[in-house]
Amino acid sequence: MKIEKGELLISATDVAKHLACRYLTSLDLRAARGEIQRIYRHDPALAVLEERGLRHEAAYLSYLKDHGYDVLEDNSRLEDDARIHRTLGAMRSGIQVIPQAERF
Repeated sequence: MKIEKGELLISATDVAKHLACRYLTSLDLRAARGEIQRIYRHDPALAVLEERGLRHEAAYLSYLKDHGYDVLEDNSRLEDDARIHRTLGAMRSGIQVIPQAERF
């Protein structure tokens, strides 16, 4: 959960956390507003999960390419506006798979 350009943005994880604990949602909202600081906990298991997730995504995108799907190549080095225009352009061109599409 975060606030960008005055707009509250929530993720699927935020919804799942809310279902588990509504109080957690209020804490996340307060943190997004800058009213409190988030607690940082170093958990090496999170790095392992992140790496496994990235490997899974890469393998799945490779699988889709191997089966003939048009997959938009990653270019995360672009600025926010350029990524949005890139996503819109890919949608207009009819590309079949847009991983990590930008919101607009």
